[in-house]
Amino acid sequence: MQASGGTTPYVLSLTTGALPSGLSLNVNTGEISGTPTLEESQTFTVTVTDAVSDAVSQTLTINIGPEATGPEAPTGLSASVKTKGKNAPKVTLSWSTVGTLDSFNIYKSTTSGSGYSLIDSVLNGTATSYVETSVPSGTYYYVVTAIAGGAESVYSNETNAVVP
Repeated sequence: MQASGGTTPYVLSLTTGALPSGLSLNVNTGEISGTPTLEESQTFTVTVTDAVSDAVSQTLTINIGPEATGPEAPTGLSASVKTKGKNAPKVTLSWSTVGTLDSFNIYKSTTSGSGYSLIDSVLNGTATSYVETSVPSGTYYYVVTAIAGGAESVYSNETNAVVP
């Protein structure tokens, strides 16, 4: 908040109500800072008093909503292995999605349920499949995440592929 039009310096004060939990008002600069700790709505009045004791008040409301969350995770992730043809063996992953998405991240591990490493990103928000080529022999576990507005979903269900 900034004050102008009076005789400096200005002093701000919280005259009624309260700021949301975790926030504070710097009475010299007018800056509201901190990290909100609760989802809540608070109405309060700030009074600015200048050097010659002229004062003006303004009632304000700050709404602290729920924390932003990522998009829904892809569902129905499945894998198939193709052992013949160019760049074989290949693992094809397929999934379903919900909503408007920007891209997908593909993760892989050799351990079920943990140790996933990002192996690629699909920069097409309408994609429902991915092909990993020239995959060495072994058992691999895959999960996929969706990206929308810079936020990443939680992992999809895990699927596995056994490459001979």
